[in-house]
Amino acid sequence: MIPSPQILKALYDSTDGPNWFTGWDFNSELSYCDFYGITCDNSDQITRIDLYINGLRGTLPSVLGVLSSLTRLDLDFNSIMGTIPSEIGMLSSLDYLYLASNSIMGTIPSEIEMLSSLEWLDLRWNSIMGTIPSEIGMLSSLDYLYLASNSIMGTIPSEIGMLSSLEWLDLRWNSIMGTIPSEIGMLSSLDYLYLASNSITGMIPSEIGMLSSLEWPDLR
Repeated sequence: MIPSPQILKALYDSTDGPNWFTGWDFNSELSYCDFYGITCDNSDQITRIDLYINGLRGTLPSVLGVLSSLTRLDLDFNSIMGTIPSEIGMLSSLDYLYLASNSIMGTIPSEIEMLSSLEWLDLRWNSIMGTIPSEIGMLSSLDYLYLASNSIMGTIPSEIGMLSSLEWLDLRWNSIMGTIPSEIGMLSSLDYLYLASNSITGMIPSEIGMLSSLEWPDLR
């Protein structure tokens, strides 16, 4: 087992820690649980990392996947580059993953299907490419899916209909093609559907009439 301070040091080193707005001093007498943006449980296991708008610049280390007690990872509004490591799928307790407004590239790793507790996935405003992996349908606890303003192509996978808890689906400002899958009608909890500014073709499926909770359908 890799010690938690070593994992945090890897994150610090790979994201230009000395130039963060609020940094960490590994030479101080402070416990790592008292570092800025870190929350621990009673066993000193890291449960939250909140470093949004903190000047992170670099890549995410794969060793983050060792933090099995992590429930929240919030790195929004930084300058993180590179890809989302496949080891993200090892974060079995993760409820919230916020990586919006960075410079992340590459594809959404299929290992994301392992995050069975995930309720909120926010990857907006990056440079993510490739397709929406069909494995995303395995996120049975997902309430909010934000993939807007990336470079995502391909079609909307039919497996998206498996997300029975989904309340918010935002795929705006991408290069998504093909038709809207009829399985969209299975999203019985959906309140907001944003598909504007893509290259979607075909007809609006009649199954959209099954979305009795839908408040805002945006297909511009």
